[in-house]
Amino acid sequence: MNHEFKKPEITVYAVLWAAVFITPLTANYIDSLRSMHVFTWEPVLKAWCGFVPFLVLFCVHDLLVAPLLLHREKRRRWVVSSIILLIMFAAFEMTVNPGVRPPDEGSLPPQHGPHAMEPPPPPKPMNPAGIVNVALGVMMCGLNLGVKLYFKSQHDEALLMERKKEDLKKELEFLTYQINPHFFMNTLNNIHALIDIDPEKAKSTVIELSKMMRYVLYEGNAEAVPLKRELDFLTHYIALMRLRYIDAVDISTDFSDVADEATVPPLLLVTFVENAFKHGVSYRSSSFIHISVGIKDWLMHFSCLNSVPEQPREGKPGIGLVNVRKRLELIYGENFKLDINKEDDTFSVSLVIPTSHDKMYSNG
Repeated sequence: MNHEFKKPEITVYAVLWAAVFITPLTANYIDSLRSMHVFTWEPVLKAWCGFVPFLVLFCVHDLLVAPLLLHREKRRRWVVSSIILLIMFAAFEMTVNPGVRPPDEGSLPPQHGPHAMEPPPPPKPMNPAGIVNVALGVMMCGLNLGVKLYFKSQHDEALLMERKKEDLKKELEFLTYQINPHFFMNTLNNIHALIDIDPEKAKSTVIELSKMMRYVLYEGNAEAVPLKRELDFLTHYIALMRLRYIDAVDISTDFSDVADEATVPPLLLVTFVENAFKHGVSYRSSSFIHISVGIKDWLMHFSCLNSVPEQPREGKPGIGLVNVRKRLELIYGENFKLDINKEDDTFSVSLVIPTSHDKMYSNG
């Protein structure tokens, strides 16, 4: 077991045994004050000597026997070891506290004749101290086992939560990178075509692409980023997409009223925008993409509305949207609202999420 989780168990044992050894000392001191007698250590030391066998039993059981139960393949050894340990403790206690038994009839002196003697006093009742001590030893081992199993369950639960967090982190990292690789390929092709037509614009496009790549590499693994950084990324993305469509698509953005303190998961919104460009743009008819982001009562309201061409592109639309919904569920649990509506000529996405960092990973 991890030493970090062993400390509370050791602390519990230390407090209990300290209380056991302090009790006779305190009781004897209080008794001396009440009876006006001088405090003596003899009864305290006598009580402590009586505690020593229990302490030895506890240490052997806690360090050598009880851990066997925590391993399935060693549980038979635990049963055998527990029985042997308790038998040895019982033999010791019954030897130290055997009690007083009535004498045998053959050993009694004659009651008549010249050697007659007065009858001996009646025997004292048997001392049950040995039996009581054995019962206390069994109870102590059971208590030790219960405490150990409790902290073992706490340790296992903590490990399970840690593994769940690791799995969640890996799944989120996988779902984070939703930007279509074809986007980068098409952008590089556009830059290649611009080199001969407009070298200056090609240079500025390379800068836009490098800013996006830097954001993906250095911010993509963060739990949360400033919303303004995410919107800057969207701005660069839209600027590069404009190279492909020039003026054929009506693209409008409204990123007003965004607080500096607002944070969101990185690379979350670009999935919706990418889906709008991928499935909402047509070269044969007028197309539009309208994007807006705003903050109200620390809730981010995102909206993306795009046209639906009469002849949509081949492929299965919405796969990225399914993944982003799963990512939202992993991060926020039920603490978000995502509405996706498709009509004959429009496709809309509406997302509302909290922007304060403490609302994230609510189900973790």
